[in-house]
This record gives sequence, C-alpha cells and structure tokens, in this order.
Amino acid sequence: MKYLFNYIFCFFLPLLYRPKKKLVIFTFDKNNIKFNSKALFEYSLKKNIFDVRYIINDDKLRKKLILKYGDKFLTTKKIKDIIIISNAKVWVTDGSFPLKTPFGHKIRILINLWHGIPLKKVGIMGYSGLQKLRIFLTLKMFAKHYNLFSTTSSNLSSIYSKSFLINDKKIKPFGQPRNDSLFVSHYSINDYISDLPKYERIILYAPTWRVGLYGNDWVGEDTKFFPFSDFNQDILEEYLKKNNILLCLRPHHLQKIEIKNSEWIKNFSSDVCNEVMDVIAKFDLLVTDYSSIYFDFLILNKPVLFLPYDLKLYENNVGLNFDYQNVTPGPKPTSQSEFIYEISKLLDDESYYKTERHKTNNFFNEIKYGSCQKIHKFIIENLD
Repeated sequence: MKYLFNYIFCFFLPLLYRPKKKLVIFTFDKNNIKFNSKALFEYSLKKNIFDVRYIINDDKLRKKLILKYGDKFLTTKKIKDIIIISNAKVWVTDGSFPLKTPFGHKIRILINLWHGIPLKKVGIMGYSGLQKLRIFLTLKMFAKHYNLFSTTSSNLSSIYSKSFLINDKKIKPFGQPRNDSLFVSHYSINDYISDLPKYERIILYAPTWRVGLYGNDWVGEDTKFFPFSDFNQDILEEYLKKNNILLCLRPHHLQKIEIKNSEWIKNFSSDVCNEVMDVIAKFDLLVTDYSSIYFDFLILNKPVLFLPYDLKLYENNVGLNFDYQNVTPGPKPTSQSEFIYEISKLLDDESYYKTERHKTNNFFNEIKYGSCQKIHKFIIENLD
C-alpha cells in the first residue's frame, strides 16, 4: 500500500511544483550509480557551476556514496526528496527518468544519455505484447519534451528515433560521457584484485546477460561462459600460465557462473569492480557476444573476439538493428582450440582485423572524446 501511495504521489506531485530551480537531477535505475549518468555527475561536481543530485534508493549504498561525494543523493522513497526532484529544472538519465509522470516537462530540460550503442533492439523496438504497450505509454510521458538525446554517431539517429519515439532533431552526436575515462583513467587491475600473478597481458570476458533481462521473451538458457564442446579449464589455464595472460570474467551482477576462480582466471563482476569503464583501458583484448561494450573498446584500437554461440536464438528473441557479421570486427571461434589460437593471433598480430575495426569504429563512434564537456555546456546554455 505504501509503494502504491508513493507511486501516485510521484505521478501527480509535479502538478503542484513547477521546475524553477537550477538543480540538475541524475539517475540510472534509482539503485545504481554507473555508466554515462555517473560520469557526467562526477564531471559536473568538479565544475561546481550548478547544484547536482543523484537518485539512489538503496539506503546502504546512499550512505556510502554520501561519505565519498558529500550530501548529493536523494531517494524517491521520501516525500521531501520527491518535492526536490519535482522542483528541479533538469533531469538527466541513461536509463529511466526519476519520476514516471507526464506533468511539468514543458518547462523542464530532459536529457537522455542512454548506456550503450544499440546493436540489439532497444526501447519500444525491443519488446512485444503488453510489455511493448507499457514501454510505449512510459515513453509517451517524455518523448515530445526531450531537449537532448545524446548519441555517439549521427548514423544511429533513425534507430533511436524509432526506439524512443523522439524527434530526430533532438538527437545529437555528443557522445557517451563514460568514454571520456578511456583516456584519463587512473585505476589499475590491482586496485580491484590483490592476489594477481605477474601477467604480461590481460583479457576481459564480458558477455551479455540473457534470462533476467528479457524475462519471458527469452526462451533459451542464461549466458554460457566458454560455450565449447571441448572446453577444458585445465588446458585453458595451462595456456594462460605459459603465456602470462590473465583472464577476467565479468558476468551480470545477477548471474552466477560455474567457472572456478583460479590463479589465471579471475572473477571481475560488479561486486569486484562496479564501473568497468574506470579500468577498461588496461585490458589488451575483449571477449564478448552481443554486448555494446565492444563499441567502447574499439575506440582504444584494441582487438575484440566474439562468441555468438546462440546468434539465431538471440536474433529471434531479442532482435538486432544491424547485420551481426558486418559490424563485429573480430574472429568468432566455435571450439576451445580455435579460441586459444585466435587469442594468440589477436594479441601478437596488430594488423589482424585492424581494417575492419577502424571501419566499424568510425561508423559507430563519430564522437570519441569530450562528451562530458559538450553535454555540460548544453545544460548551462539551456539553463541560461
């Protein structure tokens, strides 16, 4: 009953409170601080030009973040905070907006940074049936009032326009704020994992989560790490040890993997490292399947290996916006022996798939750096 009252209160309160304060509200999913909203929030804090707040409903996390950043965090569980959110002039998100309400947006600045390049279907295009109707109604609350939807490339504008029901004139190639950290990160792998062997190179294995993300629409099994019929962890570890290669596995935070942690294969989940972009530049090779993380990694001009072991199932259940084979510049091994061979080839031969990587990178990453500055400037100009 309490949550129902809170929902109704959030829906109608903006009728009473019109945005007027030079306050900028950031949010992702109300329980995490990550991706583009985190990067721009931190940038805005340093600039200290306007008041910024981030929404975190998790009480323990909010207390922890207050100790790190100061009293800059709100919750939609408290009426006084909902009033502040309703009164804010700017809402910035890369997930969902802080309050699900259709009111007050005409004089509010709405900015969506999103959280990845849309290789797969997103927004209204990623759902069907009643879920699609729910997403449609939610998007309609905000769509016509957008001031900015930031994309990494003008080549993606039509996809975002269809997916989020936005006028394509509001979609601008300002890039992803989180990618600025690709060039200025001060973190290392040792900051997250203490018992490291003396490795020479390091691989990040970060596949897409399947089951929970797509709910009943997903009919297959959850993500498989090392989806090879000849998978043998001992042989793989022997190869890694011989070549001084550290392999870090990054599952979704709700997924458990049945791969034992060892000297050369380490867990690098969000429990170990909350924001992988803080350290992604330290990796020499990325292994993934359909995760848009590889588009960010291409900016570094480093190799990518793909494991699309259930491509047909994924295309049928989730859907892709592009021909997978044409936009994935890297080998796609189907056995462990091929997997090991391709890792060596990618790490030792800089020219291997280099031309394909440049082509894909230039198409999807028109803007590679300076996104925080561009979007921060946009907010200032629109506030003035």
